[in-house]
Amino acid sequence: MMGILFRLIPHFSCMAIILLGCCLRADERDSRNGHVARQLVQILRDNSGRTTPQARVAAARTLGKMGLDARDVIPELIQILSDSNRRYPLLVDEALVEAVGRLGVPARDAIPALLRNTGYDRDLDRAIRESVDTILAAPQIQTQLAVLIARLKDSDPAERLRAAKALAAFGTDGKPAIPALTRALNDRDPDVRRQALRALEAIQIRVEASDAVLGVYISDLTDTDEAIRLRAAKALGRYGPAAKAALPVLTEASRNDPDADVRRVAADAIARIQGNQANPE
Repeated sequence: MMGILFRLIPHFSCMAIILLGCCLRADERDSRNGHVARQLVQILRDNSGRTTPQARVAAARTLGKMGLDARDVIPELIQILSDSNRRYPLLVDEALVEAVGRLGVPARDAIPALLRNTGYDRDLDRAIRESVDTILAAPQIQTQLAVLIARLKDSDPAERLRAAKALAAFGTDGKPAIPALTRALNDRDPDVRRQALRALEAIQIRVEASDAVLGVYISDLTDTDEAIRLRAAKALGRYGPAAKAALPVLTEASRNDPDADVRRVAADAIARIQGNQANPE
């Protein structure tokens, strides 16, 4: 399957890789990150004439979205940047430079290679400068994460809530906070639990249906805010059979919730959990 996808990439762009990653469990994604990153580098290096500049840009941007998960190919990216005979279109060079910047601290060794590419184009110089600044600022990001992770243990629930909200803003860069946010799913305060789950969803492609995760959504189904109840019902439906522990409360919501949309979505979730309806990805 992987080989077929990558042969199609020059024609259909790198979106296939992203979609593949969404279908894998977290442990499967981790085991394939290096392989996927190397395939993306091959696309960048392909001089056969079959790979369009747009496909190379998509490959570079996908590497950037992978962030730390693509760190194994940093030496290969340095080789590309150091090749004085490289004849990439400007849009490909810019995408490559931006991707290297998004790899953060591990890309420090790439800074000399980045700087060797200055002086050719104003836009490329700007991209290089921004990437170098991003790489050098990465330790500051780690410090900010450490402070927010510590605040998740604060005695004040309002402080814990603010920390969880702030961590959500880091997106995939917030991976170091995953263990602390996972523990926060059992916080005494329901708002903190809910926000910790949203932060995990912002950091990870998909949050596994653990007892703690399901517990947050089950609790939300009895919230006074209909929007929160609706969101919880939709989320539980997406988990399918893995969310069977939520069936009793979903059944209650499908019959007696005061909001018609919540009743409808809860009934839909029950069908998905019981396997009577396909789950959308």
